Amino acid sequence: MSLTRIGRLVSAGVTAVAGLTVVASSAGASPSLTAQQLFRAAATNAKAATWVHETATVVSGSQAAWESRDIGVDRGRELVITSTHAMIRVLYYTKSPVVFIVGNGLGVQGLFTTSAHQTKDSGHWFYGSPLTSYGSLANGLTISSAFGTAFASSAGLTLLGPSVDHGVAVIGVRQVVPATATSPKITSVYYFTATGPTLPVSASEFYGGLLLTAHWSKWNVPATWATPRGALPVAKA
Repeated sequence: MSLTRIGRLVSAGVTAVAGLTVVASSAGASPSLTAQQLFRAAATNAKAATWVHETATVVSGSQAAWESRDIGVDRGRELVITSTHAMIRVLYYTKSPVVFIVGNGLGVQGLFTTSAHQTKDSGHWFYGSPLTSYGSLANGLTISSAFGTAFASSAGLTLLGPSVDHGVAVIGVRQVVPATATSPKITSVYYFTATGPTLPVSASEFYGGLLLTAHWSKWNVPATWATPRGALPVAKA
């Protein structure tokens, strides 16, 4: 399965991380579990989580992007910075019918094609409807949208056994999805907690010249939250 949903938050020649979807069992990850069982347990726990902090990077040739997000049940926020110094921040709250966005000039350039918008919307908060193209920015910022299809495929799995990653005892799983006529070969490595509830610790994926890495922490630890004040509708920004 694909580790992430990659979007073009910043499209000025840079592919930005727009959210990684993965994983997380009420029971601990015993070394006796099969790779398929780890996948099922991880998916179950991820969907039942209330919060998770995620950091990720994507590298394509000389271009790269770094992402940090806090993902909750009904809200989430994201910061994306690219190697070309583009920056975008996104906030989304399901009870509010808008997506809040702020970015620098290069970041806004990835959202609008007109120079007027690029100038007016740079540097301050604005908002748009999630029912429009801005909805793609909100996708992945809630637990359900980030993990709804996590670990849908258990094909091509190999159990790697116990290890340590980010200072945490883990069990690794490698997944290889062969190339098809329409998609390249995908090689992924996932690490899950070896004790306590089975949760993802980190993952990496390589396909089509892209290298993606991700790290998850602070499961079920609420993030602080505040809706931006003074945000303007995008049409009036």
